Amino acid sequence: MTGFKPFVAAALLVGAPVYAQDINARVDSIFSFATATAPGCAVGVSQHDKVMVNKAYGLADVDSKAPLTQSSLFDIGSTQKQFTAAAVLLLVEDGRISLSDDIHKYIPELPDYGHKITVNHLLTHTSGVRDWTGMLPMAPEGTDVLTLIKRQRGLNFIPGDEWSYSTSGYELAKDIVARVSGMSFADFTRKRLFQPLGMKSSAYVPDILQAGPNAALGYQKDGANWKPFMRLGTNRGGGAIVSTIGDILTWNDALTSGKLGKTVTAKLQEPAA
Repeated sequence: MTGFKPFVAAALLVGAPVYAQDINARVDSIFSFATATAPGCAVGVSQHDKVMVNKAYGLADVDSKAPLTQSSLFDIGSTQKQFTAAAVLLLVEDGRISLSDDIHKYIPELPDYGHKITVNHLLTHTSGVRDWTGMLPMAPEGTDVLTLIKRQRGLNFIPGDEWSYSTSGYELAKDIVARVSGMSFADFTRKRLFQPLGMKSSAYVPDILQAGPNAALGYQKDGANWKPFMRLGTNRGGGAIVSTIGDILTWNDALTSGKLGKTVTAKLQEPAA
């Protein structure tokens, strides 16, 4: 392992009953590698909407020696894509977006690619839009990657013909949510997702460093020490949602119980290919 980032992991367990004391002991054993002097991790387990485990191990900030806690905020990285997809699907359910719409309807300044790209193509990674993460070092810290994406005049393939993971597609999807809703993506997710579900600590922020004193930072091993290892800067794409282990468990339970509505929940769990 060349790098180590504090991370948040959540699981929904079903089936036979388990006892909190037993499962906590098993979890402690699994994460015994995370010491109090190194970057750590957090884990959560729920069963039938009941939280069985919500624990944190190791440090959130190596320099200040701040420990990870249940209140630690993690940049959830590309896990944020499911929230972007949910935001788009809420607008579909509202009748304000159709998955079959050409994305030029919402972002007219995009180049003419010679092929129709639909909203559904963006959500299913079948758009052919080039992934901006493959354009490094064209996108140093602080780059407005949305502008970089819009400058690309070619596609990797004809939309719908292939599948290729594209963070760029989800950046465009976030832009569509903001334009159609008339509010920032941060405000939309707060009002339509986080607040209704009771995810009180979750937010879309420009930078993990703006998340407040509970922010957990990422690190990479550097000899006998640790050095910061995470992408910072506004509009950097791919993971500007911060959340806690408790909120992620709430989200998992919401998906399982269909709290987002049948249409949104079913579409979120539909295979893309």
